[in-house]
Amino acid sequence: MSILVPNSRVEPRRKNGFGLLKSVRELQGRALASITARSATLPFRIVSTMAEQALFAGTNFIATALMVRWMSLQEFGAYSFAFSIYLLVCAVFESFLAEPITIIGAAKYGDDAGEYTRVVLKLFAGAGGGLFALLTIVYFASEQSIFSGAMLGLALSAPFMLLRAFTQQLCNTRGLNGLFLFAGIGYAFLAPLALAMFHWAGALTPLSCFLSLGLGTAAPCILIIALRLCPREEKRQGRRIFRCVVTDHLHYGRWASLSQFVQWLGNNFFVTLGPILIGLDATAGVRALTNLCMPVFVAQAAVLWTFAPRLSRYAFAGSEAKYRRLYTLLCLCAGCLIIGYLSLVIPFGADAIHHVYRGAFDEMASPSVIAMLAAGPALATANSLVELHLRVTGRIRFILMSKSLWLIATVGLGSIACWAFGFLGAFLGGVLSTSILFAGNAWIAFKFANENKGVGQ
Repeated sequence: MSILVPNSRVEPRRKNGFGLLKSVRELQGRALASITARSATLPFRIVSTMAEQALFAGTNFIATALMVRWMSLQEFGAYSFAFSIYLLVCAVFESFLAEPITIIGAAKYGDDAGEYTRVVLKLFAGAGGGLFALLTIVYFASEQSIFSGAMLGLALSAPFMLLRAFTQQLCNTRGLNGLFLFAGIGYAFLAPLALAMFHWAGALTPLSCFLSLGLGTAAPCILIIALRLCPREEKRQGRRIFRCVVTDHLHYGRWASLSQFVQWLGNNFFVTLGPILIGLDATAGVRALTNLCMPVFVAQAAVLWTFAPRLSRYAFAGSEAKYRRLYTLLCLCAGCLIIGYLSLVIPFGADAIHHVYRGAFDEMASPSVIAMLAAGPALATANSLVELHLRVTGRIRFILMSKSLWLIATVGLGSIACWAFGFLGAFLGGVLSTSILFAGNAWIAFKFANENKGVGQ
């Protein structure tokens, strides 16, 4: 893996009054070099990625709690509606711009990282400008109401909020996971502070909430891009590499975006139909209990996307032996993660539910439900390992096929299980459909085991 280390060579002291500025730049270079060297070690990269994910998730939880306390229900409802639109936009954006950086950029353009970064920065600027224009048109076309203010906030902040995933993948590709940890720290400090300042000024609205999140996300990310990621060399290859990057991202994104949409439909099945199938109280219980699984999903994402860039390089280069060794190490890490999760949730899951929710869902936390809470994340992690293999070996379109089958199983088996078992059926249906998804992806991986296409080929 090529690691870009800033030049921290000490030059002879000049008599020009810029000695202090030069010293600051030297210290900055040494600090970045230290972070880069530490980020080169795999354990540090995994731990720093998990820490950033935890900071981001925790900050969002705190920010949401502050909004609920400081805004009216109507204002928070308008914010939630606009934020649901943002999540859909974010899924499409990540499919076409962010995720291909890790899968395609690390493998196909690893030897020309500077020029590739310059191209994707241009693509991000164009996509962000287009998104701003589209949401602004929606704002002016809608009637002036509390929802229009939320849409204006989304239009102003969405391009900056999307910077997080974009910067994160660029850092992961270059092995700078430790550096991106500072983006999580900055977000954890700036976003709640901005919300509090708007609240103290009596100006906390859905518009200012989006501005707060956009500021907290953009400020550290722009700093990282400007100081470390933005290419400084003037080597240019004309429009050829630009067309290649656009073609590769579009080819990958068209399948990934459809897969993300199917995933979104399946994940929101019980949110939309749960009150009809099992009742409103039971639906709230499903949402509350599944929230306890979030830490393992955060850790899973951190581990997988830390390994992804190097796996992509090995797959693209046809280094089968290196790929197998690294993928085996990834499976061992994921296995340790699942064993740790199971060793906690099986004996202590019911107690955790009791203490976290103050006994509100004790009657629902039966041993069968705890067993489903243990099996679901374990199966999902195993499936994520297989899906990552399919992604980095150029089989992204087959994931859409297995996700479509999973969606059908989620709706069909989930409905039958809810009708037969009630509250337990919601978890049982999820486990059964995830088992089908895992089996489908595993069959596809086994079928093409001896036909490694490689990323971008």
